[in-house]
Amino acid sequence: MKTADNKAFTVRNYVLCALFAALIAVGAFLRIPVPLVPFTMQLPFVCLAGLLLGSRQGAFSVFIYVFAGLIGLPVFTQGGGPAYVLQPTFGYLLGFIPAAWLTGMLVEKGNYTAWSIFGSSVAGILVAYAFGIAYYVVLAKTVLLIPLDPGKIFVVFFLNTIGGDLFSAALLVPVAKRVRLALRAA
Repeated sequence: MKTADNKAFTVRNYVLCALFAALIAVGAFLRIPVPLVPFTMQLPFVCLAGLLLGSRQGAFSVFIYVFAGLIGLPVFTQGGGPAYVLQPTFGYLLGFIPAAWLTGMLVEKGNYTAWSIFGSSVAGILVAYAFGIAYYVVLAKTVLLIPLDPGKIFVVFFLNTIGGDLFSAALLVPVAKRVRLALRAA
């Protein structure tokens, strides 16, 4: 199987995808408690997967993580299993897949400058937020049957965590540059 950047899915690349799936799982447990939507290190690892593995392999590594959680491995912030789809934050997990893909795709088209790494990461973060908020709204209206306050949704699902995620996107710039060099040398 070939990726968009013409790299074959080799054993090395499958191992790297599995490694990033594991890093995202670890990131689920590195968190700062914030009401309803905890700030975790999952999203920085999702972006890093796209930045370092490219669009297809980055998205594949996140897919492995989400699949592992849905089949029951306790890799999500509050466990795992198919019932996790009823968690208010499950939309973020779904959004991680296109977030990694977009981050990888944008950085593949750039020249791997600090601005392209940061901008690609921010774009991925915004995709994850869009999925997370949209999923919560649908879940709240159809399953949880709770009234929605757009202002509260904006504060809880966006303002509470965006500062930390933007800070982590800035920290990804030097990390991605260094690790990318190491991966190319290996």
